Amino acid sequence: MNKHNSQEIISEENIVKVTNFVIENIGNQDIVRRFDGGINLMIGWIPRLPSDIDIRTNKHGYEIFKEKFSVMTKKEWNDEKKKMHYIIFDIQWIEVEVAYYDESENYMDMFDVIIKKTRNNMTVPVLSLEHMKQFYEWIWATGKVELIANFLI
Repeated sequence: MNKHNSQEIISEENIVKVTNFVIENIGNQDIVRRFDGGINLMIGWIPRLPSDIDIRTNKHGYEIFKEKFSVMTKKEWNDEKKKMHYIIFDIQWIEVEVAYYDESENYMDMFDVIIKKTRNNMTVPVLSLEHMKQFYEWIWATGKVELIANFLI
């Protein structure tokens, strides 16, 4: 078994390759989705490399991701406290997490404020940094709130 240096695996180049692979495999499916977390920050030019690729969708989109990436699925679970459903799979040693909120928590999806941003020759649906900051405030991720606030100054 080959050992891999995590810095070689989690590079901007590999994050872009895996993100493009996910985009290509979902294709023109009619689903609502946004790239979230660290990938959203990277697309927004915040100099912080994501540790994984987070995607938020609705139940319909979740089922499509689940079907398309069933061979790669390594974990699926529900978080009753957060009212979220998750599926995790690995692509080239990078973890991809797809999640959706229960209908009672769907205000957290923020699908109505998704924008498309382009970086590294890929265009992805994300939240603006201002909306991402608001999201992190809701979930008490103070470190990320400060990171975005300092970047927006």
